[in-house]
Amino acid sequence: MKVNPLSKNVYISASRGKGPDAQPLIIKVDTAGTVSSVSLDNVKFAQVSLIDAPASNPTARQDPRTTTITDMSYVNGNLMVAGMSNEEWNSALGSIPVPFKAADLGAMVQIWHDSHGRYETESPVRTFVPYTIGGTQYVIAAYTCTPLVKIPVSDLKAGAKVKGQTIADLGAGNQPLDMVPYKKDGKEFILVANSAFGLLKVQTDHLETYATIDSPTKNPGTAGMPFDKITSVTNVKQLAQMDSSNAVVLTATAGPGPAFNPGPSVGPMALKTIALP
Repeated sequence: MKVNPLSKNVYISASRGKGPDAQPLIIKVDTAGTVSSVSLDNVKFAQVSLIDAPASNPTARQDPRTTTITDMSYVNGNLMVAGMSNEEWNSALGSIPVPFKAADLGAMVQIWHDSHGRYETESPVRTFVPYTIGGTQYVIAAYTCTPLVKIPVSDLKAGAKVKGQTIADLGAGNQPLDMVPYKKDGKEFILVANSAFGLLKVQTDHLETYATIDSPTKNPGTAGMPFDKITSVTNVKQLAQMDSSNAVVLTATAGPGPAFNPGPSVGPMALKTIALP
């Protein structure tokens, strides 16, 4: 789900039908609440193929092909793409110049996964945001079970092996879904939507001061940056920024799977605007 910053129209990727024959489509919801399908007939477009995409393995715990792309964002004239690759370190974070010509290998990323008590290279970034810390451009990335990691954008060179710096742990048994950075009352925050923890408001002032977490936490479950749980909104599936003071949330009852991977939602979905807390 994305919001056009000028028109404030909301665009949602969806599918008509289920299974391998489902038809992908884009839905627009305008500011009056009118829902329509976006026609892609005769629109200008560009495309690029990833050269390090993993092969399909349906017998795996999770087929890596389904996590080839987990999130993407436009950063400094480039499309930054997170997901899994077929390289030695499977967790990939690549940068593709816009307009598209060709895609290089993504950078390979290693992190300390606090809940698991080990370094990992097979956990894909689930969601990320570009973030400036002390004048330097970083990516703040969130992973399953739920470390927050900062990675210098300058390190993300094609084929490089990059060690991310874990600076927070929001707890185990959870899947981060979306992140929205914002400022309020002179402080900086990131609002994180999660499968099990709902909305978490993480304070991100002075990120350069947080020590690297590279051993199991003494306080089980959380460490690093302080955060608050926002209980006024539940069952958030998608989160996007509307403007400097508001966000849009798509909510629905969770599926029957485990909290970190509940599967398709149950019943109808609701779209609404909320004030950034």
